[in-house]
Amino acid sequence: MKKPDFKTQMCIMITILIILFAVSTVTKIEFFSNAGTFIYGLAFFINPVYPKSASGNHKTLERTSRICGFILMLFSFIAKF
Repeated sequence: MKKPDFKTQMCIMITILIILFAVSTVTKIEFFSNAGTFIYGLAFFINPVYPKSASGNHKTLERTSRICGFILMLFSFIAKF
């Protein structure tokens, strides 16, 4: 199975994030919004993608994407929406 590129992964993750934020608003359970943020970060931690227009060393860009994904996962545990 082919891994998604940056644009596809962003669209999928934003859709999931919006759906889980809506579920969180309707049910008044904050777990869903935190889960959405965690899933968003996890996707970039597991599949580190970057825009094609980004210039630089590919290993550095992948490492930066993983770090940002990890920060989002930590943020989901700390923040209460």
